[in-house]
Amino acid sequence: MRERALREAAQKREEALARFRAKTEQTNLKCEQSYMQAELKRRQIEANAANEIEKQQIEATMKMQIAHIEAMERKEAEAQIEKENEKQFLATEIKAKAELEIQLANECQEK
Repeated sequence: MRERALREAAQKREEALARFRAKTEQTNLKCEQSYMQAELKRRQIEANAANEIEKQQIEATMKMQIAHIEAMERKEAEAQIEKENEKQFLATEIKAKAELEIQLANECQEK
């Protein structure tokens, strides 16, 4: 009888130990799951941040290229205007010279 009581007590201790181990394992699994979820969220945040930075860099590069193109177009337009002004100035000078030559020729004929 004493052996039976000892066996039952030992069996109860084993069952209690098994329940304790199962509960501990469950707690450890919950902790590990929480850690993995937090790690996944951290990596998602990092990936999103990296994508946002890349997007901003691309936008900044595009804006810089557009500004450069616009500056080149303005410079080209200004050069074209300058060229037209020079043409008009030369035309005015040639006309004035022609008028002076005609006036000189007329004066020479009158004398």
